[in-house]
Amino acid sequence: MNSNVSNAYESYGTSYLVQYASNSFAVESVTHDAAAFLKRVSEWQAPSKKIILGDWVWHGNRKIENSKTRWHDTRKRKFNMLFSDGHVKYYGFPLAMEGWQGKAPNPNDEFY
Repeated sequence: MNSNVSNAYESYGTSYLVQYASNSFAVESVTHDAAAFLKRVSEWQAPSKKIILGDWVWHGNRKIENSKTRWHDTRKRKFNMLFSDGHVKYYGFPLAMEGWQGKAPNPNDEFY
């Protein structure tokens, strides 16, 4: 983020973030790069579990003590998340996710 601004919206024009560049912490990338288009809903194996975007700081692998984890609630790691079937949920990632980096996305999991 540009250090001359105080928030994501002022720097990037949005307060939401997609997982676009790579698969990490069990979340499949949405576009594979910033310029690519989203896949169609029919292309995702489990659309109700596929994360498309969330609050800017949504990465659920951060520990709750990390100030970047606290967005709406300082006691929980919960974020507004959009899934590929179109539903939005104030979602709390499992605590076991803290520190994940290399877990591969899996449509059979709770999210991917």
